[in-house]
Amino acid sequence: MLKGGSVLKSLVKALGLVAGLALSGTVAAVGMGSINVTTALGEPLKAEVALVAVGKGEISSLSAHLASPDVFKGAGMDYPYGLPQFTFHIKTRANGEPYIVVTSEQPLNEPFVSLLVELTWSSGRLLREYTFLLDPPGFKAEQPKAAEVKPVLSQVEGRPEATVVPSAEPTAAVVTSETKAAVTSESKPA
Repeated sequence: MLKGGSVLKSLVKALGLVAGLALSGTVAAVGMGSINVTTALGEPLKAEVALVAVGKGEISSLSAHLASPDVFKGAGMDYPYGLPQFTFHIKTRANGEPYIVVTSEQPLNEPFVSLLVELTWSSGRLLREYTFLLDPPGFKAEQPKAAEVKPVLSQVEGRPEATVVPSAEPTAAVVTSETKAAVTSESKPA
């Protein structure tokens, strides 16, 4: 038989478990998605970072910036001292989706850029590394030309052409659509 204190303890545990399960479906973590860079080498940076799973109440508390040199070091990365200063702004698209706009006033002269972006909000903090390569101004990736397609089989009256090879042994012409049983029954002597 259970004692009164242990029944109460079991009841509290069960209620805590039910409440945790009920609330777990409503919890969502803010995330940073992909980066879209529209800058060429030698131009000021213009980039957008998608934000995902942001609640309506969290948008006003969002803040993004380049991580500090200590955070870069903790992540095992070198701080990009040679890059210009970046500004980060949280904006909202017409459909209500928030995103980060990353810009610089000075041009980027390094073709290979690695950034560690820190996003903070009222109930959390997130770090994400972005690495991208800047193309020279006016660079257009060459599109491969379409290969010429040639027919493999020639068709005569809707059926594939049979190839006849001279041989000393009796042979039979085989058409692709015929089965082995049909060929052997036709080639048996009467």
